[in-house]
Amino acid sequence: MLVEGIERPNLALHTSIPTFEYPREKFPCNFHFIGPVLLSPQIDYIKPCWWPEIEKDLPVILVNQGTVAMNYDDLIRPSIEALKDERIILLAVPVEKGRISNLPENTFTEPYIPFGNILPFVDIMITNGGFGGTQNALAHGIPIIIAGATEDKMEVAARVENTGAGINMRTHRPIPSKIKKAVQNILSDYSYKQKAIELQTEYAKYDAPTVAVELAERLIEEQKSKAIN
Repeated sequence: MLVEGIERPNLALHTSIPTFEYPREKFPCNFHFIGPVLLSPQIDYIKPCWWPEIEKDLPVILVNQGTVAMNYDDLIRPSIEALKDERIILLAVPVEKGRISNLPENTFTEPYIPFGNILPFVDIMITNGGFGGTQNALAHGIPIIIAGATEDKMEVAARVENTGAGINMRTHRPIPSKIKKAVQNILSDYSYKQKAIELQTEYAKYDAPTVAVELAERLIEEQKSKAIN
């Protein structure tokens, strides 16, 4: 059924790149990679008071649990516990104001930070594996620690692991010691950053809105030509 859903349309557009996909012998002729939808900075975004902290000479770790899986015990609280004594800056998003108290000095929470504004400052992203957020991070050359086990997140995690640009925790609720070790591994082993930079170079070759429009217009012209003939 899944394969048929891709092969039956005249045009199937995938918001990703071949390098982030498993190696395959071929794709259907109607199937096209168009690159992810990358989020630009929001010009009117008001920076929180702690923003100067991320501009200091310390690694910045973003833990992003997405907008659906809202149990902080899955990823946010374990990450805070894991990294509370590390010489890093930890940003946890989304966290409703007042929901997590007694934060360590190196940790800041926000209900929302636009990816386009924060990702240029991030050194590692810890994520539950949202497809869009993961690719936005990789498009900025950011290595990933990924912990997802629902919806499509296991597949996203497997792809991150396959590229070598991150560490797959193979669970949606990793324990603090495992998170700490994963962060230390990425900070000490440059190969993860190098793989992320290689992906960043590939992502930069795509402009999803432009490619989508071009392919759609080409299909329309082809269909018009067939109707005339």
